[in-house]
Amino acid sequence: MKKIDIHIHPKFPAENVGGIIAHMDRYEIEKIFALGSITSEEVNENILRLRRLAPDRIVGAPYIDPRASDAFDKLQRYYDAGCRVVKLFPNYGYYPDDPAVLPFFEKVASLHCGVLSHCGWLGVKEVCATKYARPSHFEELFRRFPEIPFIMAHMGGIDGFIEGIMYTTRTPNVYLDTTPGQSYWVFKYAPDFVKGMPPERLLLGSDGVSPETDDSTYKTISGHLSALGWEARLDDIFYRNADNLIKQYHLIPD
Repeated sequence: MKKIDIHIHPKFPAENVGGIIAHMDRYEIEKIFALGSITSEEVNENILRLRRLAPDRIVGAPYIDPRASDAFDKLQRYYDAGCRVVKLFPNYGYYPDDPAVLPFFEKVASLHCGVLSHCGWLGVKEVCATKYARPSHFEELFRRFPEIPFIMAHMGGIDGFIEGIMYTTRTPNVYLDTTPGQSYWVFKYAPDFVKGMPPERLLLGSDGVSPETDDSTYKTISGHLSALGWEARLDDIFYRNADNLIKQYHLIPD
C-alpha cells in the first residue's frame, strides 16, 4: 500500500542519509514528514541534509522552542531551506496559547507553515508534563490562524484524545495522527470516540526512527483501523489524506 508517513524521527548518521530513502522505497513510502527532536540540534541539521537529498519526498519539520531567543531566526533559516512544518514539544514547560509565544505563531502563519505538536505523555527522563500539550491549549490558535494546519500527534494523547477528536469535527485545519503508542490505547479503549471523527482528518504516523525499521508498525495500525470498521478508508488514511494536506497547504515548496 502506498504511504505518506507524517511522523518520522530520522535518527541516522549524517553520512548515511541515503538509507532513509532506501527504507522509504522498500515499504512504498512516497513521502515522509521528517521531525526534529529536542535531544539534539544535529537532528535538525540531518533533516536539512535529507531535504537536499530528496526535496520532493521530504516535508521538513525541525524542532523549535518558541520561547528560545533564536526561535525566529531558526524558523526563517529552516523556511529558507525548504522546511514548511514546525515540530513542537510543549511538554517542556509552556502553554501554546500563552500570549508570550503568540508572536511566534504569528510568524509561522506569515510564512504559511504548518505545526505538528507532540500531545500527551512524553516518556523521557527529563521533568516535563502532559498538561502543557493538551489539544485544548491550541484551540485559540486553531481559530486565530486558519491558514496553519495543526497536527496533534498520538491522537491528541491519552489525556486529550476527546479534545482532539472534537476539534477535528469543528475546526477545518486540525488533524490527528496514528503514531504509537498512545494512539493504540485510544483505538483499543475508545473506538466509539474515534469513529466520531471525520476519517479524512486522520493521518498515518509510525514514529519510525531508522532505516532498519520494518513494516510491523504499519501492519499494527492497519489492524486497529480495520477493527474500527475503517478498512475501506485505509488508502485515505495511509496516503490520500496527507497528500491532500501537502497540496492544500503547500508543505513541499515548488
